[in-house]
Amino acid sequence: MLRIAKLSIFFIDENQIVRPDEIGSIALIKEAAGRFGIKEENIPEFELKTQFRCSGSDAYLQWLDKVLGITDSEEFAFDARMQFRIFSNPTDMMAEIRKRNAEKKNSARIVAGFCWPWSKPKPDRTLVNDVQIGNFAMPWEKKDTFWKWATDDSGMDQVGTVYTAQGFEYDYIGVIFGNDLVFDPDKELWKSVPQNSNDTQVKRNNPGLTRHLQNVYRVLMSRAHRGVYVYFMDEETERHFKEFLPELDVPPTPNLSQ
Repeated sequence: MLRIAKLSIFFIDENQIVRPDEIGSIALIKEAAGRFGIKEENIPEFELKTQFRCSGSDAYLQWLDKVLGITDSEEFAFDARMQFRIFSNPTDMMAEIRKRNAEKKNSARIVAGFCWPWSKPKPDRTLVNDVQIGNFAMPWEKKDTFWKWATDDSGMDQVGTVYTAQGFEYDYIGVIFGNDLVFDPDKELWKSVPQNSNDTQVKRNNPGLTRHLQNVYRVLMSRAHRGVYVYFMDEETERHFKEFLPELDVPPTPNLSQ
């Protein structure tokens, strides 16, 4: 691209690298340009200040990066323009996603971390309910027509992976935050749990697994324009997120004494 074009423009988000074999860093672009005699001072950099996702809120992304440990900035605040709801079980979260999707067709989807196997369809072409949490059971998106998860009505009955969700956005996204990435309150840091991951291409001999998983959940939790709904499999991880929220958008607990 650098050799044949008079002008090359690269739109880069290094925090969307979710596999160790993916490339596209700013440093790599500058290194490649240098081989063609282009000096670094002649490579201008611009920062994207606004975008359509997350209610156009750069503040929400800064907050998300802080909570996920991707940045250590002290200047962050949750943007109330984004609705952020934590659910106690995935069934209730999915019910809310269906409600939003009924209001506006294909405006909401559910996604999850890669913590379950991804089976081939049965002989009759029906999908296997691989994603199971208690009484909740849904299949992953269909492997050979995975793109339909994002735009076809059938996508409402399937759980999306980061590899498909990465290229789309919705009004609302429901996220099952798996136990492949957890927050350790004693050490005050994020850690990966490889045995809870089924993404063999990412976890195999990968010293950067924790960072890649941080990027995975950053992607999943930034696919929405208006609202992010989350179910956490790990209680400490849920507690960590709650500490960064000014107030939770959750239904009031009924008073059983009345």
